[in-house]
Amino acid sequence: MKTGRKKPGHIPERTCIGCNGKFAKSTLVRFVLTKDENLLADPLQSKPGRGVYLCKKMSCTEQAVKRKRLNRAFRRNLRDEVYNELMKAVKSYE
Repeated sequence: MKTGRKKPGHIPERTCIGCNGKFAKSTLVRFVLTKDENLLADPLQSKPGRGVYLCKKMSCTEQAVKRKRLNRAFRRNLRDEVYNELMKAVKSYE
């Protein structure tokens, strides 16, 4: 039976959608898609809904945009404006 407690020393990992590298969750930036298809940064990593994670490197963001990785991650075709929002948001973290 699970108690919901984490093992001591456990560090959750997530995959960057730009470079496909696995990193500690705390080192990545999480983004969520709202119901009206606006992309929001989630610095506290607590907003509800499906989220995607990106490194704070611009090269990872460029790869994600170039290959339209958000479409696959969010399981829908997104407007180009969503990708523009992503570029602006990651620039603020550099």
